[in-house]
Amino acid sequence: MFVANRMQRRVPTIARGATLKEAVDLMEQAGVEALPVTEEGQVLAGVVTMEQIMAYLRRTCDYATLEKVPVEAVMGPAVSVGADDIIEEAAFWMQKHGVDALPVVDEGGRPIGLITQKILYATLVEMMGLRQRGSRITLFVEDRVGVLAEVAEIVRRHRVAIASLATFVPPDRPRFVQVVVRLRTEEPEPIVEALRREGFTVTHVSQVWE
Repeated sequence: MFVANRMQRRVPTIARGATLKEAVDLMEQAGVEALPVTEEGQVLAGVVTMEQIMAYLRRTCDYATLEKVPVEAVMGPAVSVGADDIIEEAAFWMQKHGVDALPVVDEGGRPIGLITQKILYATLVEMMGLRQRGSRITLFVEDRVGVLAEVAEIVRRHRVAIASLATFVPPDRPRFVQVVVRLRTEEPEPIVEALRREGFTVTHVSQVWE
């Protein structure tokens, strides 16, 4: 999945010299919680979020200064992604820099959209198949070539579709992989039994509801 598939489009921008009051008013008018901040040539200079402004107010307790303090005084760094980047890269940069929103820019560095934490949460829910009825199976497998194909083959033999599959390497068990499989069935027991017969360690089974 690419940034272009999920980004918020037609997001207004604000100049770095504009006041925090102007930023708040623009966010409320547009129904957004963040604004790309631009400088000369509409090139990205940073990003300002409602949370950053609220944090400023909590520190100062002085609402009157909103009409005097420029956006650049509280804005975050000019970290960005392109529309053709993968969505995971957006999540990586947001986590690395501790930001709640990430501007999407064109080849000239001009903002064309926005990725926010809310968008990432919704994307995670979709990618993990949480909106599809079925079952969730968690198992530990040895980290070796072909192991996921073996798991998928067991599922295929039961004529059940896989809604999503994710892997995670536990830091305390580096030679093993935790696999989370979401299946389009509400009766996972035969598959769980087959996995265990094949030597896989199933650690959790639950139902998934819309």
